Amino acid sequence: TADANDCAPLNAAIRPGAAEICGNNIDDDCDGATDEGCTVANLPRMTITGSLVTEGNSGIRTITFLITLNKKSNIPVTAQYQTANNTAIASQDYVQKNGTVSFPANSLLQTLTVQVKGDVLNETNENFMVLLSDPVNATLTNNNAPGYILNDDPVPAVRVSDVTTTESSQQVLVKISLTKPSGQLITVKFDTKDGS
Repeated sequence: TADANDCAPLNAAIRPGAAEICGNNIDDDCDGATDEGCTVANLPRMTITGSLVTEGNSGIRTITFLITLNKKSNIPVTAQYQTANNTAIASQDYVQKNGTVSFPANSLLQTLTVQVKGDVLNETNENFMVLLSDPVNATLTNNNAPGYILNDDPVPAVRVSDVTTTESSQQVLVKISLTKPSGQLITVKFDTKDGS
């Protein structure tokens, strides 16, 4: 019931003795101050978890990151995100992305997807980063997480072509080739042996 000290008689949640809700800028307990007693320690902590995806040979695949809060908030929580190159390069290996991740009140989990580009080039596993910044009504447990792109293309084979020459030739040119291009440095040892 409302009394003379009730600062919002039409809202039962706002009354003398009510718990102060951190971050809502409302005088919940009608003592003339907002958010008193609230510190960073009272805010939810936001965490982003790394993820991985197999690259594929063509088209687009998606890699999904989980962003969580360690406890519910009575008010919305947001943070900014953006991708950043590491060994994987935007536009070549993945599609650059940035924006806002938003948690409605009383929610704990959001997902963020990034598009990854497939190819048939044998290469090492690559990764890029998702960076979080500017949290509102929360703090950041960590501000980045890796996205791993796993190579699924086989190593090319090495081919040596037959060659003929005359005894008077001073040298023989032997052609060594790969069955397909590679994204990695390819080395091979060779030796000569007597024949007929």
